[in-house]
Amino acid sequence: MNDRDASDAFLWLDANAESSLEAPDEAFDWVFMLTPHDWTLVDSVWLDRSPLWREAFAYIVVDGPIDESRDMLLRAVRDSNDAVVQQAAISLCHQYVEYPENRIPIDNDTVTRIRDLILHVGHENMEPVPEFLSGLT
Repeated sequence: MNDRDASDAFLWLDANAESSLEAPDEAFDWVFMLTPHDWTLVDSVWLDRSPLWREAFAYIVVDGPIDESRDMLLRAVRDSNDAVVQQAAISLCHQYVEYPENRIPIDNDTVTRIRDLILHVGHENMEPVPEFLSGLT
């Protein structure tokens, strides 16, 4: 990645994502300042970042920007790290439940992955995943 191509928002989030799990307020602001190019950068560095970074990034987009973060969350639901998958499922389902005006159909593979996650980890601390799943029937 060429740092000259990234916005200040991306550079800040890249450097501070992991600590944002404990103190997310500033990250919640920065994520709305990401440019379309920054979202491409997020995708390109995803596998190069630690599982904690990926989990944190999935967390800080819980309330958006929804359209921009959706592809990242759909990818994160398929991550190899369980904590990343769990947080991505929570954020994706939260967006789906709380922002119905931004809904798009969720593919069957993603729904199956989320259902399997619930079977694996249970319902505890997984709100709004059960609400999302019940709304699909």
